[in-house]
Order: sequence, then structure tokens, then C-alpha cells
Amino acid sequence: ASFKTAQEFDSAFDNVVQQTGITGAALEGLKTDAKAVFSDLPVDIDKAAGVMGVLKQRIDLTGESAQGLGKQLLMMGTDDAAASTELYTRVMGDWSIKNEDAGVTLDKLFKVSQTTGVGIDDLMSKVVQFGSPLRLMGYSIEESAAMFGKWEKEGVNAELVMGSLRIAAGKFADAGVPLKKGLRDTISEIAGMDDASAALAKGMEIFGARAGPDMVAAIREGRFEIDDLVKAMGDSEGAIMDTAQATWDFGERLQVMKNRAKTALEPIGATMMDTLGKVVDKV
Repeated sequence: ASFKTAQEFDSAFDNVVQQTGITGAALEGLKTDAKAVFSDLPVDIDKAAGVMGVLKQRIDLTGESAQGLGKQLLMMGTDDAAASTELYTRVMGDWSIKNEDAGVTLDKLFKVSQTTGVGIDDLMSKVVQFGSPLRLMGYSIEESAAMFGKWEKEGVNAELVMGSLRIAAGKFADAGVPLKKGLRDTISEIAGMDDASAALAKGMEIFGARAGPDMVAAIREGRFEIDDLVKAMGDSEGAIMDTAQATWDFGERLQVMKNRAKTALEPIGATMMDTLGKVVDKV
């Protein structure tokens, strides 16, 4: 059992080396982190090693911080945890999220996914794809994620809305109006108009003739009202792990026990492999 376990671990870490080029002391640290994550979760060692390898390669995260974030990424329930990890590191880079804030921010994105039904990978893709114009307009990552989640839930075409916002941003810039103020004032004005025709005219003036009607409809139907969802995100710390552990039954708990046993057996098997390797070399 020790020998077989050591082979599984060795294969998983070989894959990480091939994909990331991590070697030496960095690889040993990655192994320690991956084993710690593996022993606490009902996952395979190759998945744990893959996620930890991406975190080390892309944001140079190690130790307890890496282990905590790695557990969250493995427990989100996506089809490919390593690919989701790559996507989230892009979110971090695009929005300048510090390593120490990564776990809390991921919980917030997960909360939006839970509340609205938008896939977490799709949500992360959107906040990266449209991150630059949203930041120029003064939106935070929490507000941006809340909007995309709400739009997905309510059937709003996010690409069309973002195209409209870009048009508006250009007009505000030409007029010397701060983007954040101009957009929020326009949304407030259109939402408060009693005359629907006047609201439509204002929308077409700011957002363009093609997308103006859809934008006016979205504004007057409350599609930009995200305060409640943003507030809910503030209470989301621990959301991923709490959700995962709430769904664990006998099977998951048995798997965790097996993983801890394998983690204890692996050093014995590794010594056996090393010894047998030397014997083979002699032969």
C-alpha cells in the first residue's frame, strides 16, 4: 500500500513539474502544501497537486495561505479545478487583488454564483473580460460580479450592456464629465423619469441608438440595482468551505480518512522506491 501510494504521489508531482517547470526547494514546498490539502479533502492527489502547482507558478503563493486558497478552489465544484485556478489568478492579476485577500474575494464571487445561478467560471471570465472599462467607470470587483450575476439571472445581454457603457464612457470623456459620476447620474435620471419617451430619448442620446432602448429598459426595470447582492457578499467569508462540508456524507468522510492514511504511508513508499531505484541502477 505504501509503495502504491508513493507511485500515485510521484506521478502527480511529475505532471506538475512537466506543466510548470517547478523544481528543487520550490517543488518540495509545493509537495508539502499539496499533501496538506489532500489530507483534509475528499480529492485525488493529482487534483490537489495541480491546483497547488498553478498557485505557485502564477502568483508564487505557498504555505498556509496557499493551502487555504487551494482548498477553496478544489471545493467550488467546477469540472476542472486547475483550469478554474488559472482563471482566478487572471482575476487577481486583472483587478490587482493581493494574495492575502484572495480567499475572501473568491468567497464573494462564489456567493454571487450561488445566489444568481451563474457559473463561477463564467462569472470570473466576465469580470476579466470587462474589467478595464468597469474600473474606469468606478465599479469595484464586488459590484461588477453582482451586476453580471444579476444580469445572467434576469436574462440581460451582458455584452450588449457593456458595449453601451463603452459608448457612454466615450461621451462622458469628451464632455469632461467623470465617468463614475456621469454614469450614475444618468442611470438615476432615467430610472426616475415619469415620461417613458423622454427616458428613451435620454438613453439613446447617451448609450447610442442601437443599444439605447435595451439600456433604458434594463435601468427602468431595476437591472442595475445591486445593493442587496453586494451587501450579501459582505457576509460570505467561508462560503465555499461551509457549503462543501455541509454536503459531506459518509463517502466523503471515508475518503478523507483514506487520504490521511495515504499521506502517512507515502514517505515509507518513497523510501522503498528510492531504494529499489538504486538497486535497479546497480543491476
